[in-house]
Amino acid sequence: MVTSQITITPYARRHRRDFLRFLQNDQRLHIHLDWQMVDEWISDPEVPVYLAFHERQLVGAIASAPALGNTTWLRLLGLGNAIDADILLAELWAPLRDQLLSIGVTQIATLLLQPWMTPHLTALGFTYLDEIVTLRRQGMDVPLPLRSDVLVRHADWREVRQVVEIDHTAFLPIWQLTETSLRQAARSSYSFTVAELDGRMVGYQISTMYQDGAHLARLAVLPDVQGQGIGGLLIGEMIGQFLRRGVMSVTVNTQQTNVQSQRLYQRYGFSLTGLTMPVWAMDIR
Repeated sequence: MVTSQITITPYARRHRRDFLRFLQNDQRLHIHLDWQMVDEWISDPEVPVYLAFHERQLVGAIASAPALGNTTWLRLLGLGNAIDADILLAELWAPLRDQLLSIGVTQIATLLLQPWMTPHLTALGFTYLDEIVTLRRQGMDVPLPLRSDVLVRHADWREVRQVVEIDHTAFLPIWQLTETSLRQAARSSYSFTVAELDGRMVGYQISTMYQDGAHLARLAVLPDVQGQGIGGLLIGEMIGQFLRRGVMSVTVNTQQTNVQSQRLYQRYGFSLTGLTMPVWAMDIR
């Protein structure tokens, strides 16, 4: 295997064709579950992307998501088969780490979606952080609203800026979404509703449809009104919308450590499916 003479360079527009071809052909490839396709975010100046070349051939790539607070996610990792993976990953990681440190990022996380990633991320310093669990609801019953003083109404992507404020108040930075991602999620959604209490937007949900079911992609309520039935109202309205379309199956993801969230979903008929996705993270030094 080739283990030397690797050149690392930041992504530039001239690399686009070779980069997209590399993603189609490479065997060791991780792409973060995202609201945007790679060809949509690759030229975003807020997305750090580094490429590895050997004798003018693209052999590796790494990218992180835009930073939120002091955290980010590993957005893409591709390691060519002709190069020692640990050496290639170390070469790619060094400039990305330096750039992240320069903008104040101290933690990077990743979904461990494929077994090949485990030994290489371990060698780099990633460790287990949490687990994403999936719950599913199946049935025709519509939950009854718990209160009548909260307005749940349809929203659209032009209200995303207010939704971002709710999202970033409700979640720790590692679980927050950027305005770009939330805007794309809203545009791609089947159901996008907000909850208003005394004229103030206090929560939102975004749901999508797929083949024979639906997915609650995002739910957030401002902390000062959590535990008061607002999340349940948003869930109940969403379920009713899908049932009127004949869709009886709805899934949702949350963290294994978020017991409060799981209890809320279980009160509305969701049950754990057994499907999980490990989350690993590393403190950047």
